[in-house]
Amino acid sequence: MFEVTLPAGDNKTRFEITFNTTNDILSSPQEEHSILQVFQDTTLELLKIINPEKKEIISFELYDTTGKLVISNKYLDFNSEISISTSNLSTGLYIVKIKTIDGLITNDKIIIN
Repeated sequence: MFEVTLPAGDNKTRFEITFNTTNDILSSPQEEHSILQVFQDTTLELLKIINPEKKEIISFELYDTTGKLVISNKYLDFNSEISISTSNLSTGLYIVKIKTIDGLITNDKIIIN
């Protein structure tokens, strides 16, 4: 636990803005997230991962809403589309977590019906 006591009134030295001279560009999580797309094909009972840049997926995990790990795969193919069977899963909301070799981590919610 952290407690702090501050005197009443204005404190003009509490915060400051600093500028960095490097030319690093910050990436947006939304841009990284759009690299991999995950959706459920209910007619074929398949979860599909669209991987247009053919990134190496080192881990795929599917969790139910209670946090229970339902499916776990390591080192999936480099294909632009990967399919994983969901025929034995109950109807509900699931969380998909995918990690790529270059450090990209995506978390998506899908509904299996």
